[in-house]
Amino acid sequence: MAKVGFVGLGVMGSPMARHLAKAGHDVVVYNRTASKADEWVRSEEHTSELQSQFRISYAVFCLK
Repeated sequence: MAKVGFVGLGVMGSPMARHLAKAGHDVVVYNRTASKADEWVRSEEHTSELQSQFRISYAVFCLK
């Protein structure tokens, strides 16, 4: 599966990133509020991780 960088873990972004991870994609997350990204990584059953620099296949942005 693809390595996906996901920016924005708000009301819409968090569930979207979760669905991508559950579908088997390697999801790397970023959120303006770092604690929210940390919380997402700790709460999910996947191998996502926070990275400051990474190569990705796709980037998904959810803006309010």
